[in-house]
Amino acid sequence: MQRLLPISPNSHRDLIRDAQALADGGCSQMILREPDRSRWQLEEALPELRQILPGLILHATNVNAWRFAELHKTGLHLPSHVDPKLWRGRFDGLLGMSCHSEEDLQSAADAGLDYALLSPIYSPLSKKDSRRILGPVAAAKIQAGADLPIFGLGGINFRRAPSCLGLYGVASMGYLFGNRTNRPQLSSRAKALLSVFEK
Repeated sequence: MQRLLPISPNSHRDLIRDAQALADGGCSQMILREPDRSRWQLEEALPELRQILPGLILHATNVNAWRFAELHKTGLHLPSHVDPKLWRGRFDGLLGMSCHSEEDLQSAADAGLDYALLSPIYSPLSKKDSRRILGPVAAAKIQAGADLPIFGLGGINFRRAPSCLGLYGVASMGYLFGNRTNRPQLSSRAKALLSVFEK
């Protein structure tokens, strides 16, 4: 997996154009988290999205996510409240999970998941979050003892990304897809975040 994992913002943005902007910035993957889109909208977009971003991952909160992930051979991303062992038994493709504690991460590792998102590293840019901020130093210690790649999520921008080099990578929604971010900015921000981890 690449060390930057964009997450779509569940807005009325054009998914295809956003995917192309990410690809222009060097990305080959994205978590598609669009629970407000209809089955028809997702089904129509998925073949082209998969072509533009071969490492596409569907978030389990999307309509028909599990079935679409199997059909289109994408990855699948689980929310933190589900049993990862149950899902690992059902799904053979790339499988990841949102985690908010070392216990969550241990469950993901024990289930044989392929990666995890750990949040919040900093205060999120895209929403209010009442959970305890982990910080990059504590997150790096967790990664050092973990058996799977961890992407840090929450409040990470280009300035803060170097502090997260102790993690496998970073995930981003608010910084990449902020309300005032146009597609050239999306490409340049993706390229900049990737460059931090590719040095």
